[in-house]
Formats: sequence, structure tokens, C-alpha cells
Amino acid sequence: MRRFLTYSNVVSSICLFVVLGGSAYAATTITSKQVKNNSLTSADIKNGSLKKGDFKKGVLPRTVTPSDQAPGPQGPAGPQGPAGPGAEVRFAAEQYKAIQGADTQIVALELPAGRWLLQAKTELDNAADPQEGECELRIGDSELDESNATLADGNGNTVFLTSPVVLDAPAEVRLRCTTDNSANDETAARFAKITALEVGSIVG
Repeated sequence: MRRFLTYSNVVSSICLFVVLGGSAYAATTITSKQVKNNSLTSADIKNGSLKKGDFKKGVLPRTVTPSDQAPGPQGPAGPQGPAGPGAEVRFAAEQYKAIQGADTQIVALELPAGRWLLQAKTELDNAADPQEGECELRIGDSELDESNATLADGNGNTVFLTSPVVLDAPAEVRLRCTTDNSANDETAARFAKITALEVGSIVG
């Protein structure tokens, strides 16, 4: 069978090429110059396709973070908490006590059970020859602390003692002192004092 090339065949082939090839060309070459200003609307934009960088600076509203905001008003005060344990202070003092014998009790302090920080101080006064003085802080037969002092002729010296203690029952704290020349009244303890401060805990 012979094939005949007619005018209508040629024209239809040309139209088909333009329709198919022309649309593809347009899809790849359309730029902002071919788009009329204000012609695109929201319906023409695919949802979620635009990013922050696609917008001109200042177009999008500024994101406000919590740190940028001013603090709010202060809330109402909460209920008062329970009162803590009060720190109790106890002390005993003696203005003057002659040191007689090898172990003279200068001052004593009764304490209830608890945790205590003990401090003791006294001035050893010497009117005799130079000698050594010694004081001890004791509970019963237990020595908590001791301090030695050299007493010059006609001069005194101050001794300090300190110790933490935990008492499971009431006890008496005693400050006792002795000197080399304690057989006479030429040595004495002046301004002696024991102070006990109740504490919440003792470490070490």
C-alpha cells in the first residue's frame, strides 16, 4: 500500500510538536520576568514549600523567646516553714579560785543530753617562783582537752580549751587545774568560764 504525504498530515505533525515541545520549554524557562507582579496568590504556592530564607528580612514577625520577655509579677509568699531547733547556750563562771592540791576543780557546768561545742578559758595567776600550770576539761574520768602554760614570777597566763561532745545523758563538765606549786595559795585561777553551745551535728 502506498503512503501519501498530504498537507493535512504535515500541519498536524507540526501542531503536535509545538504542543508537546513548547509546553516543556515553557516549564523550564519561566522566570520572574515572565510573571506579572501581584499575579500569584496563596493558592499558587505549595503549602510548606517556602522557608524562612525565601522571605525578605523584616517580612516575617520576630520570634519571641522566654528570655526576651519581661519577668511577670512576683507571686504570693508561701506559708512559713516550721521553726528549726533553737541553739541553746549555757555557761558557768568563777571569778577567783585558789589552786590547792594536785587537781583543783575551778568551775563546773551541768549539761543535758545533746550535741555540744565546749569552750573553757581561765587566767592562771602566779605570785610565786616561775612554774608550769596545766588545766583539763573533763566529763567524769574522760579528758576532753588540756592546755599547759608557763607562769613567770609574779605573772599569769591565759589558757584556752575546746572540745565537741555528744551526751547521751545529762553530765557535768568540769574545768580542773594544777600547778607545780599548788601546795600553797600563791597560784589561782581567775575569770574562769565554761561555755557550751548546742549544735545540730558534729563532723569528725
